[in-house]
Amino acid sequence: MPRVNVDSRVASMFVVQFFIKVLPNNTECKMQRVYGFVLYVLLISLVSCVSYSIQPSIQSCKLTSLIQEQIDSEINIGEFTSSTPLLSSIPCRAVGPVKTSNRIPFAHIIRALLIEELKAANRYSPEAKTTIIGHLNYIDFDSMAGTWKFTMTVKSSNGEFFTVRESFHYEVKWGGDAGCKKTANAFIPAIQKLITSLITNSKFSSLL
Repeated sequence: MPRVNVDSRVASMFVVQFFIKVLPNNTECKMQRVYGFVLYVLLISLVSCVSYSIQPSIQSCKLTSLIQEQIDSEINIGEFTSSTPLLSSIPCRAVGPVKTSNRIPFAHIIRALLIEELKAANRYSPEAKTTIIGHLNYIDFDSMAGTWKFTMTVKSSNGEFFTVRESFHYEVKWGGDAGCKKTANAFIPAIQKLITSLITNSKFSSLL
C-alpha cells in the first residue's frame, strides 16, 4: 500500500525545488505548477490513509441451531493464537487495509465470535470440563476473486486436535474502494462459515 512518510515528503520538496528551477521565469506559471504538484502529494497522502473496518458481528440463528445439534454439553474456549502474532489488518489492493476495530487480532475476533455463538446456544461455560484452544495458521483474502481463506487448528484439553481449511466467496466489486468495502463486510460471514466447518467436522466430537 502506498504511504507518504517523512522520507517521501523530503523527496517531494526536492522535486518542488527542481520544478522551480526548470520552469520558465514566469512567476505565475511557476506557482501554478508548484501548487498543482503539492496538491497531488496531499491527495496521495489522503488516499494512503484510507482503511476498511470489519463490521460488528450479527448472530446467526442457523449457526445457533447447528451448535445445539452438534454439541450436547457446555465447553470452554481458551486462547486463540496466530502464526502472525497480533495480525489485525491485511492490505487491500492499492487503496488501504482491511482491519479490525482497535487493532484487535483476527484470531481474537474469531474466538470472541465463537464464544458469542456458543452462548447463544447455551453451550458455553468458563467452568466446563473441556477447554478448546485455537491457532490461526493462515488468513488472507483475494478481493479480485472475492474470496476469504482460512486454515485453523483447534485442540482440546483432552489432547485431541484437527485442522480445517475453509474458503468463503463473496460478490466482487471492481472499483478499489467498493471492492475493499465488500471484503471487509464479508469477514464476519466468512468466520461464521469457518465455525460451521469446525463444529460439523467429523473429528470435532473427539474434542469433547
